[in-house]
Amino acid sequence: MVASKRIDSGGKMRQESGPKFGSLKLLGLGILMLILAVSCKQFNDDPAEPEQKIRMNVGKLQQQVGYSSQVTIQAPEESSASTPVKGMILGAMVVTSRETPYSTEVALNDEIKKNMEDELTNSIEFLGIIKLPNAEQFLEFKVPPETAGKWQIIAVGVDFAIETLDELGEDEHENALIYVGFSKNFYKAEDVGDEPLEEELVLQRACLTNISKGCATYSDNIEKDPVVQAAVEIIGVQINDIDVSDNFPLIVRVSPQNSQITATQAITNLKSYRDSFSGGTGAIDSLTILTTHTKNTNESSACKALADGAPTVTALTEACETQKYKLSIIK
Repeated sequence: MVASKRIDSGGKMRQESGPKFGSLKLLGLGILMLILAVSCKQFNDDPAEPEQKIRMNVGKLQQQVGYSSQVTIQAPEESSASTPVKGMILGAMVVTSRETPYSTEVALNDEIKKNMEDELTNSIEFLGIIKLPNAEQFLEFKVPPETAGKWQIIAVGVDFAIETLDELGEDEHENALIYVGFSKNFYKAEDVGDEPLEEELVLQRACLTNISKGCATYSDNIEKDPVVQAAVEIIGVQINDIDVSDNFPLIVRVSPQNSQITATQAITNLKSYRDSFSGGTGAIDSLTILTTHTKNTNESSACKALADGAPTVTALTEACETQKYKLSIIK
């Protein structure tokens, strides 16, 4: 507002001033600061919730399926003891088909495999797909909301470079699932805090869905034959967690030499242990096979040195990684 002039009663001109522009500016600035102060207080009183995450150690998972831990990750060589894993599905899987967690003791028969594939597809928002090798050491994934109910952390290894989950349902990839690993328990959103949830998973061959190299396991049904595929060393069998024989190891090879045997012979021996036990007691709750894989290119030099000889169980367990395939029997 500009200054105005008026004539007073004495006939003299008198100048009047309106509000100064600088005063208005200060007043406006004061109001703005007040608004910002109130707004900031509201934000501080109700801060945004941090997004809940799962963190998975991709580096360790890759090592479990034969990828080296060097600076430049190297794929495992083709061997008679392992089928290469070329892709992985990782993250949280919402479980609706069962009341107990999936585990490596749950036989992935056709029905359970179909349920799991459906649950993976329905959990796509909380899963990630990677091709191997992958340079990342850790990856993080979203946590399912409270409304989703119970879920498990899962890692699935497949034998092709997977692009989408839909590919698992294709005939071409019907038996692509070759390794699985699960968290030990169910989780819910309320179990996850501000820090990402971590649980180390142990991957195991899914021998009842894909009879891959190195498999040795009993079937989920006591009437079915065990599953064995060279090359593998069977170093023990337990029924109801009790050792049933000391006639080990059974060294299974495609072309056996000396004391080595074929997969067919190994199946016959495993059936004999099982049937002798059931014939005596009639009550089998679990069947366990312990194995090593001296033909695996990712094994230690000490372990691989035993591949073509006649090693003892002690020598194998001291030099090699041991795998345990335990199944609870469906009755």
